[in-house]
Amino acid sequence: MNLCAALLLVATANEITVEERIGTQLPIDLQLRDEHGAARSLGTILQGRTTLLLLAYPRCPALCGLVQRRLTEVLRRSRRQLGRDYRLANLSYDPRTTPVEARQAQTQALVQIGRPDAADSWPFLLGDAHAITTLSDRLGIRYVRDARSGEVAHPAVLVALSPGGTILRYLYGTEFSLTEVEGALDGQPNSLRDRLLLVCGRLAPTLRRYAVWLDRSLRFTGIVTLLLLLFGIALAVRRAPR
Repeated sequence: MNLCAALLLVATANEITVEERIGTQLPIDLQLRDEHGAARSLGTILQGRTTLLLLAYPRCPALCGLVQRRLTEVLRRSRRQLGRDYRLANLSYDPRTTPVEARQAQTQALVQIGRPDAADSWPFLLGDAHAITTLSDRLGIRYVRDARSGEVAHPAVLVALSPGGTILRYLYGTEFSLTEVEGALDGQPNSLRDRLLLVCGRLAPTLRRYAVWLDRSLRFTGIVTLLLLLFGIALAVRRAPR
């Protein structure tokens, strides 16, 4: 993660969160574009299968790629087949994302999941600023885009959607178990881990905002920084005149 992204996170941490809206109906007539630039409505994208939706963008410096890799690693172990039993969909946070970038990201993702022939079952969607905001607001996802760098500070979250466009479940973080993912596809309620995150969110909102955003590398960096700070304070106190 570069310095710009880190500063963006610190400056906007209080604005990055998820307000769960399970049971909410999404606007299935919302117009988006696929990786070829063709117009697609949200309803035609779902196409009669439970869908895991990931809001991500190809230029993301770290988090989006990490979440996607972890998800594909889990799904490769599943007996369920992409296209037959479920669908995946990506929507870019960045309205400047081009179809070329979307196709490149899609190709990489299909290789990761071991299904290079399943492009129709994992569209990489684009939209203008209004469409992206409309869908993210309905999902309850809050993110912040830096106008100068174009980078987006956002939570790490997957949303399971019913074939009719109803929100079924949220999955948080960068680590997923096969049980959690398949449970989300079945419309099962949130796991104990997710419920604990919700409790933490109610008691200490800042804790949850960080918990659902930060990946392992950033947490490690924070721990090291804290230890160095404590060491510096201890050294200063020891050298201070009595």
